[in-house]
Amino acid sequence: MLIDTGPQSIEADLLSFYHTNKIDKVVLTHHHEDHTGTAQVLQKEWEVIYIPGYSDDHVALFDKETGRLFSGDLFVTPKPKVIMKTESVPIIKSSIRSLLDLDFTSMFCSHSGYIENGRTMLQEKLDHLETLTDKVTKLYERGDTAARINEKLFPEKYIIVEVSEGEWDSLHIVSSITDELKEKNAMIFNLFDRAYRTSSNKICLCPKKLYRCSNRLAF
Repeated sequence: MLIDTGPQSIEADLLSFYHTNKIDKVVLTHHHEDHTGTAQVLQKEWEVIYIPGYSDDHVALFDKETGRLFSGDLFVTPKPKVIMKTESVPIIKSSIRSLLDLDFTSMFCSHSGYIENGRTMLQEKLDHLETLTDKVTKLYERGDTAARINEKLFPEKYIIVEVSEGEWDSLHIVSSITDELKEKNAMIFNLFDRAYRTSSNKICLCPKKLYRCSNRLAF
């Protein structure tokens, strides 16, 4: 880690240091030029990629020349059993897809360290979350609540749920998926409602069937 990058006036002297030393993180103590003057030089070497889902401000760092990827806390484990209240499985899946578009093989994870087959492990996590989403969706369509789905898919009681007072819980995995389904259902219902109100041919549709119908609609 590099703390402060020095003034731009000595950039030429610092370049050799930057190129000969592995710098995985830069922290700026404050915005004054004598502390931040060469920060842009380091920023140009890394592509900053916004990958929300774990947190709203989460980013990954990618070096195109070396193919090095720092994924922060997006990966951690390929098959998570619990997540925090603020996490979202649908958004995490989208962020993983963004990283898989990059040209990399290995990966540096904040908690799991260096992962030689990083791309493979990220793909494994995405596949797992896709399968899990399908299971949650099917149970939700049958009328199960998020709590009931959680009991079916995660019957084991994890000690971290109690220790964290519910901040970490498998229920958050399920509810983040069902919340998206509810939003999608509401959007579809509003579309049908507007179409119904403006159409001369009044068609009555059962709201419970709207989600299944949406999969056959082209917007």
